[in-house]
Amino acid sequence: MTKRAILIGCNYPGTNAELQGCVNDVWSIKSLLIEIYGFEEDNMVILVDTDDSYTKPTGANIKNAMMEMVGAAEDDDELVIHFSGHGTQLPSPDPDEKDGKDEAICPCDMNIIVDDDMQKIFVPLKEKPTVKFTFIAGENRGTWGQSGDWGADWGLGSGLETGG
Repeated sequence: MTKRAILIGCNYPGTNAELQGCVNDVWSIKSLLIEIYGFEEDNMVILVDTDDSYTKPTGANIKNAMMEMVGAAEDDDELVIHFSGHGTQLPSPDPDEKDGKDEAICPCDMNIIVDDDMQKIFVPLKEKPTVKFTFIAGENRGTWGQSGDWGADWGLGSGLETGG
């Protein structure tokens, strides 16, 4: 059993969307996962936009990190994805969206990732029902985490938790 995490912090420095503290959230969650939950730093991917020694949290880099995590997941693994940054909602062409909107996270390059994109990435986890998956999002999540937007529609069953 391996505990894996992707920790994403977008402060959007030098832009009109600039935030304070999102990268600090990453360091806090990292400490929590290591000190309280027994995660190892070697099994963490850190994506922040304030330190060039780390990979930038662009849309492509976030999706790639998620795909790699899902691809490496084995039975009984624990997966955590933490995102701190801007979120948004967009009109959805999907009639199943209760509020008529897709929820999305906003990477530092503003190449947004909508919930439907993440669903496609996470669907292979349904073949691994003992994998525990937690997604923690800061900022506006719209209806994420409400019935119908996560687990059941994604086929991930009871192993999926949301928070924020």
